[in-house]
Amino acid sequence: MQETSKILRTDTVALFERLREGNILLQEVLTGAHDNLNSLERALVTRVADFVSAMNDVTAQNGVATQTLEDQLNVFNSKTSKALEDLGALSGQFHTHGPGAGRCRGAGRTKQPQHHRLRRRTQIGAGFAGDHDRSAYHRSRPATGRASPAFG
Repeated sequence: MQETSKILRTDTVALFERLREGNILLQEVLTGAHDNLNSLERALVTRVADFVSAMNDVTAQNGVATQTLEDQLNVFNSKTSKALEDLGALSGQFHTHGPGAGRCRGAGRTKQPQHHRLRRRTQIGAGFAGDHDRSAYHRSRPATGRASPAFG
């Protein structure tokens, strides 16, 4: 019995020694896992903070862009409304003054016979031809350094 007790005692001591070594290994694994989880948590917190910051920036810039666009659209709408109002007023003035302008256009002319109008056109044409002839005459004369009597 003492021998059996001795065997049991050595087996029990060996078992407890193995359990203690297994416990130490488990503690090391748990410590490593805890460190890894802490690293993952820090990285995740950093990434989430970066994402939130980026989303806040996008939201702020979107708000500014939206406000700028809204302001520009308001200016555009007010200018086009003013232009349309001015065009409407101008159209109304043309409508009001249009018939009177047509009557005034014909009232200033006197009816001249056809031969008077042709004579006037001929006189105007002759004046242009005379100017051309005088220019050719002056170009053909040598320069004397004096002013021409025609222009003097």
